[in-house]
Amino acid sequence: MLAREGLPASALQCPAEFPTDRAARDEIVRAGLRPDPITMNCSGKHAAMLLACRANGWSIEDYLEPEHPLQKRILDVLERLAGERPVASVIDGCGAPVHAVSLTALARGIQKITTSAASSPFALFREAAALTEGVRGNGWAVAGAGRHDSVLIERLGVFSKFGAEGVQVMTAPDGTTLAMKMLDGSPRASGVVAARLLVAAGALAASDVDRVEPELGLDVLGGGRAVGRIRATV
Repeated sequence: MLAREGLPASALQCPAEFPTDRAARDEIVRAGLRPDPITMNCSGKHAAMLLACRANGWSIEDYLEPEHPLQKRILDVLERLAGERPVASVIDGCGAPVHAVSLTALARGIQKITTSAASSPFALFREAAALTEGVRGNGWAVAGAGRHDSVLIERLGVFSKFGAEGVQVMTAPDGTTLAMKMLDGSPRASGVVAARLLVAAGALAASDVDRVEPELGLDVLGGGRAVGRIRATV
């Protein structure tokens, strides 16, 4: 993405981190390399923000500043989709401004994105439709092979994305959408809980979720072997 616009990796202002994927992290360590912004799990979002700046003729050195035109545009789109103004704005772990809205507003915004039509007369919704199609057709790119968002997208045809502190959004193929927050902040069970809530809402088949659950890494290990399993009791 950066190379497409001739941008160096040094333009990224997210923190330096190792990749989330264990195999990729081990490969980097064996090569004697250090954490890098480009292997931080939000680097793709930051690359997209840099490309947006280039497309609009905005400066890239200060793209994370809350008063930057990019961040003002992001906030405007968030408010349009969520249907409410944030109650607070702070700085995310990746360095970008992040805005607090209710779970209802988050679900409303995600549903507008994931049910948008490619034929909409409004560019925002045409772009949302393209995003949704890209996610559902390339689930591996959302979280990584074997991670719950990617597995659920590929196997159930949902739109699924976890967030920090146990936040999870999911849209079923019929458009039923949820946003939820795990109270302990852990994302470990958020995918299966979200899927089971969509089953309870009649938007997913229980048998389909049953088949996918073994792939979601829900085993509890003791001494290197499975001694239990996390399960949703919706």
